[in-house]
Amino acid sequence: MSFDPNYGTCSVCGSTGGCSCGCSGGYDYSSCSPDYNPVTVNNTTNPTVDGSTGTGGSSTSSGNNSSVNVSLGGFGGSDKGENGECCCKNGVKKLLDYLYKESLELDPNPKTSSICIYGNIIPSDITENSGCDASALLQIQNNNDIQTTSITNDVIKLPNVSTVSLCSISVIKFLFETVESAGTTIGVNVDSNFRKEFFYTPKCGCCCDCADGVAQSLYFTGLGLKYSVTLENTFDSDTSKGLLQGILGTEKNPAILIAIDCDMAIFSSKIDNETVYYGVPTCKIAKFINIRE
Repeated sequence: MSFDPNYGTCSVCGSTGGCSCGCSGGYDYSSCSPDYNPVTVNNTTNPTVDGSTGTGGSSTSSGNNSSVNVSLGGFGGSDKGENGECCCKNGVKKLLDYLYKESLELDPNPKTSSICIYGNIIPSDITENSGCDASALLQIQNNNDIQTTSITNDVIKLPNVSTVSLCSISVIKFLFETVESAGTTIGVNVDSNFRKEFFYTPKCGCCCDCADGVAQSLYFTGLGLKYSVTLENTFDSDTSKGLLQGILGTEKNPAILIAIDCDMAIFSSKIDNETVYYGVPTCKIAKFINIRE
């Protein structure tokens, strides 16, 4: 395709902006061969390469066509997160950093009060019990412990307890202190803050194959609605029922979508008049159902 700085403005066939390489359905599209090809092959044994110090003498070539493919951006760098890291890890780190920051906030902002971190085993009553379960990879039970955790690009560590890989996390369950300020309930403050911090954009540049599609689908289905979410490769820890898929939210205790970006979906549920929150990496979501009343 010929390079044209005005390519984005081309719309109809016959445009004089340099984009009329081909037409389909009345619109221009790129079907031109390259204007410049640094490799010249003429069915000889000595192909010429621009910029080389010689043409060689032992190389061979065949066929009548040559092509040059150029990729700009690739799958690394800023488009896909620092060093091309996966969105599962990026979303988890962003949420953990956010919860750590909230634990340091001065009143009247609500502080993070506890965090339960789960891998591929979650409790069957995850939306029925506000506490941590024995299957949790890491339990951070109070605000002081939260402030002593270490969070890197790869792990979260609580001193003298455990070091957990961010890649292994499928659900982060957390609570905030139950306080009110100036007549405003904690839930309103928290939900509003989450929507400012975690918001979906059409070009989020996620490196995981399906996460962007899941995030977009959840976003367009709607915030504030009730969901049941099946987690990928995650199982129910209640062995009395056999091996069951890990599910966040049911018709009895649905998960409400509070906020979402490409990497992370934030849900909440009510347990004994207390609001409990759940962070789920979008690439860990295998299926979701909008529970309609």
